[in-house]
Amino acid sequence: MPVSLCPDRRVMRVSLIDKGRAMREPLDEMWSALEQASVGDLDAGTVEQFIATSAVIRRAIVDRDSPTSTHIQPVVTDGGGQTHN
Repeated sequence: MPVSLCPDRRVMRVSLIDKGRAMREPLDEMWSALEQASVGDLDAGTVEQFIATSAVIRRAIVDRDSPTSTHIQPVVTDGGGQTHN
């Protein structure tokens, strides 16, 4: 259904303008450099733990004002890809 015929106006199709498209490559390079700086010297098990810890931090931030959120349980990986709460 074309966007103009869609009765739900909460949804809108957007696209980048030339200036935004020009920013894509520098931003991709920045994220790549950040990834290399943050986990480049870590072994695979440590990277998995870093990702799991980051997920816990993200959930804590997202859920901090939720009335059902009483505490955040840490996520622990065994280094082999298995996650345990």
